[in-house]
Amino acid sequence: MALSEQEDEEQKAYEERLQRRLKILQKQFEAGQIKIAKDLKVIDSLKAVRYAPDGSVDLSTVDGLVRSMALGVEAMHDRDELKKSMSLAEIQTTYFNFLSGNFDHFYQIMLKRGLSPHDATGTEPSSSPPATAGAFCRP
Repeated sequence: MALSEQEDEEQKAYEERLQRRLKILQKQFEAGQIKIAKDLKVIDSLKAVRYAPDGSVDLSTVDGLVRSMALGVEAMHDRDELKKSMSLAEIQTTYFNFLSGNFDHFYQIMLKRGLSPHDATGTEPSSSPPATAGAFCRP
């Protein structure tokens, strides 16, 4: 793929993301979720945004203030949507299952040898020599 083709694809992907952000921004305004102080320059920037004949936003009329605002609103929107997708209990269960799946083997070795986490890592002075990672993993 030629560099200009790759750049064209990246530009198109960026414009699609920006269109999505601007739709979210519009919906949040319509829902009354966004409040703007009267003296901010972003109001003039928002008034300058125009729509193309197909109903999409004419991106040439969207300045950096609106793009930044849309990015921030998109982040808050996506965070809220993500929070709705799983309950806290599901998140915690997934998290602890991940920990168990990745570290339970080492935890069981530590228990079998009667070590504390500090003993196993050698980070806390003790009367016995610290266990190094190599010594810890030996059978």
